[in-house]
Amino acid sequence: MSKIGKKIIFSYIIIVIFTISTSLSITKINFTENLNNQILQDLQNDANVIAQQIENNLSSYQSIYSLFGEKITLEDIFPNDAIFKYSVRFASTNILVLDNNRKVIYQSWKKESDLQDFSVGNFDENQYFVHETKILDKDSEVIGYLLAIAKKEDTSLINALINKAAIVGFAMSLLISILIAFIFERNLINPVNRLKHNISKFRISGENKWEDINTKDEIADLNTEFKNMAQNLVKYDRQQKDFFQNSSHELKTPLMSIHGYAEAIKDGVVSPQDIVPSLDIIIEETNKLAEIVNNIMYLTRLDDNTDAKDKINEINLKDFIEEILSRFEIILNERAIIIRNNVGSDIKIDMEEEHLFRIFSNLISNSIRYAKSEIIIESETDNGLIIRLCDDGTGFEEKELPHVFERFFKGDRGKTGLGLSIVKSTVENYNGTVYAYNRNDTGACVEIHLNKQKNK
Repeated sequence: MSKIGKKIIFSYIIIVIFTISTSLSITKINFTENLNNQILQDLQNDANVIAQQIENNLSSYQSIYSLFGEKITLEDIFPNDAIFKYSVRFASTNILVLDNNRKVIYQSWKKESDLQDFSVGNFDENQYFVHETKILDKDSEVIGYLLAIAKKEDTSLINALINKAAIVGFAMSLLISILIAFIFERNLINPVNRLKHNISKFRISGENKWEDINTKDEIADLNTEFKNMAQNLVKYDRQQKDFFQNSSHELKTPLMSIHGYAEAIKDGVVSPQDIVPSLDIIIEETNKLAEIVNNIMYLTRLDDNTDAKDKINEINLKDFIEEILSRFEIILNERAIIIRNNVGSDIKIDMEEEHLFRIFSNLISNSIRYAKSEIIIESETDNGLIIRLCDDGTGFEEKELPHVFERFFKGDRGKTGLGLSIVKSTVENYNGTVYAYNRNDTGACVEIHLNKQKNK
């Protein structure tokens, strides 16, 4: 049995024992109190019935004795074998009749050893239940007292039976509870062990078989979360390996080109008139290499959260885009492409300038390569901030759409394959989302969703 299983069973048994013991104790106390109250009520009822019988008999005798001018007393009507009718319930009722001087003139006990000194009203409350009733004559004068008495030991048999039943019930309840505890322990620990098995068998590399847990509770949810986390780790590991492989490949190409032209110039293979064009190629490839390295370093900072957002400023989005567009003015004129900046002039966005620059410089340069004549940048602020950049080019190929934000994925006219992945990583660094799709008529669109920004 597992350690958790032992703790569960032990805790469950402790709770059961405490609950049953408390319940039995309360029940026993409540039962005893109710039993005592019922006995006292019975004594009161019996005393009232007997007192009424005595008063009725006394009234009859007084009617006869009054003819001779005599007054009858309680002693005159109490033979030793007097019998009274009263009910017997939980305890046997015994009767004492006292005169005005509280002298016993009648007692129903048959054994002298049972007769106690009640003549002065003394009795042991720990041994007897006692109820006293006044006896009245026809003139409503008190002529004596009637005591209905029951021994408390008469209730011992009932209490013994109750205690026996409680002990048997406690033992059976405890046994059943232990069996249920083992069932609960197995139902709980088995899924935990399966989850432990899944986690212990997980490997970041290689095939992983994750066993499902269908308990429909938090353990099943936890297993699902661990499974998703494991799949994300495997995916992340694969992406990192692909990233390094692609990075090596992308860096290798310009390096080989630079190395080849440099060696050719050094060895005199390149003719004097071709040296300058060769150097231009070396410079171009060097710039390309530097761009790739800068992009890789930027993405690495975003992935590691080391690119702290401590330079966040409130930026007017329309003005910032206009400043970026001025840097593309020459190439826009060469290709006769018009960019319409329809972003609201009152939109303010809180972001680090370098991050915002990388988002729009990559989006704009990417659109310029595919646009025919027009690029439109627009915004919406109904539900958060939505920024949409669309061109009138050929759009994305359907097979490309699921992969356009992957690192080093390049379309037909792509350069490094890092532009859109930089956009995605940067937007997500600000808890935003980015989407790519084709318009119904023509052209590609990239849509950025950010949290609600300021309109001033």
